[in-house]
Amino acid sequence: MGCSLSFVALSHLVADGFAFAKDEAVAAWRQLSADYLQRRRTLKLVLVLIDAKVGLKPSDLQMLSFLESCKVKYTIVLTKADDAGPPTRAAQLTALTLASVRQARHFVRPAAVVSSRTGAGVGRLQRRVIEVATGTDPLAHVDGGWKMLVPSIGLRGRGRGADGGRGGGR
Repeated sequence: MGCSLSFVALSHLVADGFAFAKDEAVAAWRQLSADYLQRRRTLKLVLVLIDAKVGLKPSDLQMLSFLESCKVKYTIVLTKADDAGPPTRAAQLTALTLASVRQARHFVRPAAVVSSRTGAGVGRLQRRVIEVATGTDPLAHVDGGWKMLVPSIGLRGRGRGADGGRGGGR
């Protein structure tokens, strides 16, 4: 394939948990995080994990806004997809989540929906991480790439909607 991925480092930054911290501590952590995110030349992508059972929380929206202000590439990973309830509820939560980043400039599309229990979506997430890390989609030669796979998910309003792409119903 010609693509070698010799080293990928993952780092966990705490986003939640400041509800009871002093304002000074929260401000210091945000500044430290902003410095880390903006100065790491090797940082290729931030994965924002969102519980698919719960959907977006105010802290998630703050994190997305923070990443946009830092001008850092990120993608959303909806976790626990198998526990999100009926398919219609899961689809609604996913749609609401994607609507929150519709105008985002640094959001790397598409979002990932994964289940650690069943393994669903994990391969697509791995593919996205490899592509961002190496600059090459490892399976584009097989399936035509992301644009061929998901033309209607999270593409700034473009693609086929419920009306089949005819533009009606707006």
